[in-house]
Amino acid sequence: MLVNSINPDYNTRAEFTGVAQFLSYGASALFVNDLWSAGLHPGSNVPFWSMTFEMIYYLLFAAAMFLRGKKRIIVLVLTVLVAGPEILSVAAIWWLGWRCYHYVKNGISYGTLQAGTFIILGAVLLVASTDIRHFFAGWTLPGLRPRIVGDYSDAIGFLLLFVGLIGAQGAWKNAILKLEVPAKYLGSLCFSLYLFHQPLIHVFSSMAVAPPTSLMQHIFVLGGTFAVVMTFGRWCETTKTPIGKFLSAPKLGRARNPTK
Repeated sequence: MLVNSINPDYNTRAEFTGVAQFLSYGASALFVNDLWSAGLHPGSNVPFWSMTFEMIYYLLFAAAMFLRGKKRIIVLVLTVLVAGPEILSVAAIWWLGWRCYHYVKNGISYGTLQAGTFIILGAVLLVASTDIRHFFAGWTLPGLRPRIVGDYSDAIGFLLLFVGLIGAQGAWKNAILKLEVPAKYLGSLCFSLYLFHQPLIHVFSSMAVAPPTSLMQHIFVLGGTFAVVMTFGRWCETTKTPIGKFLSAPKLGRARNPTK
């Protein structure tokens, strides 16, 4: 709506209007917007599909780890049936991230050659991501992710890059320490950038300061997107902890220790 009020001729590719739009926002608020490939993303914010995927993975993990016997089997089966094949087809990527975290959390150290090899291989896969997705576009099955090969290629590339950088701390300690502060700051913006980049890009793209394909327009669109994320997005990140503490306070629910 904001984009259309700025530029009525600009197409945000939002697929839903009217009642369907309200339904998509409601489904997104409950993290059920992409069950069985429903694709009910809020407006033009397509990246919200991942919220449903993560919710299902957390439920599967919680059931597998904390339930026992028939309860575990029932919850796992019901969650699988509710999720649909597309979500389950990339569940291994989430599992790889979980295993990677436990692999590196106690510290790993590689030599320059090994760390450099991981970093280069990971970077190559990520840089070639678009070409890989295009080449393997038809390599899927009905109901699964349409570019599932590209999804796994991106995941493996990021994993190799991440493990290589963590393992390089011993060999490249001084150089890495110099990047610690900016790396932490940029890392703190990642989630906000991921969630809001597409609608922000639509908003700034609808404001034509130069021809659409010009360098100036690209700088304006990307610069405006990052400016909002670095200000409003950063503020959102810093308010998560106070809000979380408020919502988890005993006065809003059951006491932390009900036996006392």
